Amino acid sequence: MSGSFTGGKLKLKGSKPGKVSKKKKKASNDDLALALADKSTEDGYPLPDAEQKVDTRTPAERKFDERTFQLEAERIAKMAAKSHREKVKEFNERIAAETEHFDIPRVGPG
Repeated sequence: MSGSFTGGKLKLKGSKPGKVSKKKKKASNDDLALALADKSTEDGYPLPDAEQKVDTRTPAERKFDERTFQLEAERIAKMAAKSHREKVKEFNERIAAETEHFDIPRVGPG
């Protein structure tokens, strides 16, 4: 088995022996620099757009987003209102009220 291995590089079918040349990309940095120069001042900071963003959402979408934002704000305020101690106390009360079915079974002898 070891006698059949000749060693060396793998050769790809249909490739010419020698170095494989890669295609070079043409640099279009001039176009990018011109586009950035048009939108910026001498300081390099971009100019504010004259036109404001147009809201293309439907009235139902706007109302949904507002309601979602409002509910999220209420949920965050509710969570921030309780201290850790109060949360632990509520958790312990809820666990105490559950039946023994949900208790962790004993493990080991005894």
